[in-house]
Amino acid sequence: MKKEKFTFCMPCKAPSLFLPVLLLFFSSFLQAEVSISGVLEMEDGDPMAGVMVLLNDGEYITYTDENGFYSFSVPEGGDYVLRPVKEDEVNLGVTGFDAILLTWHILGMQSLTSPIKQFAADVNNSGSLTTLDLLVISKIILGQVNAFPYKKPWYFFYFGEEGNYLQEVSFLNLTEDVTWGDFIVVKTGDLNDSAAQNLDMAVDNRAGGRLLIEVKDRYISEGELVEVHFTAKEGKVLGYQFAVTFDVGVLELEDLIPGVSQDDNFGTQWTADGVLTTAWTNSGVTDLSNRDLFGLVFKSRGSGWLSDFLDINSAYISAEAYDGDGIIIPVELHASPAQKTEVEGFKLYQNSPNPFVGSTQVTFDLPQGGKVMLTVVNASGQIIYRFEDVYPKGHHSIDLTNLQSEGQLYYRLETEYAAEVKSMWQLAKAPNQ
Repeated sequence: MKKEKFTFCMPCKAPSLFLPVLLLFFSSFLQAEVSISGVLEMEDGDPMAGVMVLLNDGEYITYTDENGFYSFSVPEGGDYVLRPVKEDEVNLGVTGFDAILLTWHILGMQSLTSPIKQFAADVNNSGSLTTLDLLVISKIILGQVNAFPYKKPWYFFYFGEEGNYLQEVSFLNLTEDVTWGDFIVVKTGDLNDSAAQNLDMAVDNRAGGRLLIEVKDRYISEGELVEVHFTAKEGKVLGYQFAVTFDVGVLELEDLIPGVSQDDNFGTQWTADGVLTTAWTNSGVTDLSNRDLFGLVFKSRGSGWLSDFLDINSAYISAEAYDGDGIIIPVELHASPAQKTEVEGFKLYQNSPNPFVGSTQVTFDLPQGGKVMLTVVNASGQIIYRFEDVYPKGHHSIDLTNLQSEGQLYYRLETEYAAEVKSMWQLAKAPNQ
């Protein structure tokens, strides 16, 4: 049989053509690379995590780690423009203490000597620091505005030649690693570099102080107007900020009563969701003990204990106060147990018998005549009895029968001038049965 010849090997025919093509193909995988890396820090050295860093407007993207570090690996010999970007979290790091620092600067008490801090404080971009900047900072803290009107929320400055601040840096025909791509992070409105700390920061209470706020607890009924006063029981502070949250299913905000906090110290834009923000600052330490910070008037849509529907927390705004050294201290709400108003001659006695089965008697003394309301609620806060009548001055009693609840109950006697609450127990059956 005759053998046929087959030509199938291109290199055998044209090796000078195939090898360059093969080398060109693999060279795309073997091209040398260089790295570009650096750190993003606040002026005081705190690292800024979670910042997006772009090369060539997004051709390469990475994010800073918890140490503020980022790194790129890119082909050698390329041209690259490096730029950090962050546009969210406008209010991060902007607190009442920044307002205090700016107030001190404006009054000449303590100047912001750093150009970086002065740049951060000039939130309206006017070129000078004035009370107009304070106004914008206050609106940001309270959540009344969600953007700085004439300035970006974040700036990143690279130190160029002759100390120039650059917001981006270029590397042309890059043939060696860059390890000095560091930027200073500037948060508009943040004058103490707390933005980096606030990413994972609990209230610093090393000083041991606090701002203790008290409200008088009471049982509220559907349809009544409830006036609540927020009274500072202790606290010598430069300022405070916090959110009052309330259950909109039970409490409808009707009015604000100014105290230490005036009308412009409140943010009311979230009240439909049950959140009221407040922030107040002063240039010097103020003893707020036994002073009403403010009052709120609610219309009750339901019944129950006031303390179950009201709180102070960090909704939309960090709950914090500042002592004389600028240390952040916690804000705490205490609901004082409902008790009688100190009126001579007014007295609510313990029910008798107690515990009881089926019926018991409540007795009381009135120093003057008037309307009296007796309310009984169970442990879940449900009203199981309510009685209202007009009584003259003197000693009186009300018989309670067939209360449709067992276990611990609470009875409240309220007049136009005094009120008191006591507890009692109804048993399912007598102990000897």
